[in-house]
Amino acid sequence: MNLITITIHKMYIIIAIIGIIAIGLFIMKLFYLETYFLMFLAWNLFLAYVPLAISSFITYKKSSKYKLWGLSLLWLLFLPNAPYIFTDFIHLKSNLSHFWFDFVMILMFAISGLLAGLYSIYQLHLHFKTKIKQSIQWTIIVIISFLCGLGIYLGRVIRFNSWDILHRPFSILLSVFKIFIHPINNQSAWYITFGFGVFIFISYVLMYRWVQPKKE
Repeated sequence: MNLITITIHKMYIIIAIIGIIAIGLFIMKLFYLETYFLMFLAWNLFLAYVPLAISSFITYKKSSKYKLWGLSLLWLLFLPNAPYIFTDFIHLKSNLSHFWFDFVMILMFAISGLLAGLYSIYQLHLHFKTKIKQSIQWTIIVIISFLCGLGIYLGRVIRFNSWDILHRPFSILLSVFKIFIHPINNQSAWYITFGFGVFIFISYVLMYRWVQPKKE
């Protein structure tokens, strides 16, 4: 049985629609409850869209070899922001009367961000498809998935952000170094990295099958 497939340009529409729904729910919350709680979700969603903007630029604009690899590195640094929104569920408060409203709202933000990240991976996957062997392609995607998991740990637990790669690069490297040198003392880092790595990779495989053109 064939999986449902969609045309590539419709992915932008799907991501945008879910994002608009998320923003709409937040505006409703702001209007009726007069609270700015969870307002940071809008900023997190913007950061989640950055990798897609970079991958779209790479896909549709010709760039020199050095510019291409520079943009790809920048893309990788921002990519963990896409699935990161799923960690914002920790801000849910079960004693609030609008718990389920907040749950659905965060879910919409998280899904839109995740799809943006997955689709940006797909774009670069296609872009480099003719340049890299297929087995190596999927190995790289596995590595990227687990790097995203590590990035999520660094952001949620250590509280680094994407800009810290410029402001505190040595602090980030030191934190990563400690994780590998003292794995027993940093078990949560491995759990989060592995858990999100598997989640992201499986999600990408499903998306890859989803957006592939149907074979007649």
